[in-house]
Amino acid sequence: MIQFMKFCKRGKKKFSSVRDVILDETQTGFIFVLIPERLPMIETKQAIKQLHQYHLHVNTLIVNKVLPEAADGAFLEKRRQIEQKYLKQMEEEFNKQILIKVPLYEEDISDLDKLDVFSYHLRGVVKEEVR
Repeated sequence: MIQFMKFCKRGKKKFSSVRDVILDETQTGFIFVLIPERLPMIETKQAIKQLHQYHLHVNTLIVNKVLPEAADGAFLEKRRQIEQKYLKQMEEEFNKQILIKVPLYEEDISDLDKLDVFSYHLRGVVKEEVR
């Protein structure tokens, strides 16, 4: 029984130290990634609200696969109009978070050169989050 109690106390200490790190905004940050559509917006809003109840704050959102202005055609234009509506709603709804808009790329990010291009969008914010 004594061994079990020692085990429980060690576990409690570990859990407490992990909790302290998670709650310390100078050590830990939460970033959500979503796409500019209705359902991901609703899910993100709910997740931020739930985390906030536990003093876990989301400071940054990455909006992925935003249609570039150069994308053309009637289908993409209609899609862009819908997307713009959601982007505007995101700016209003998530005004306490930094929004990073990452464009939709023609190809998957599958090598270091493409990853470097992608990382350009994150450079300023990641440095801020780390500080």
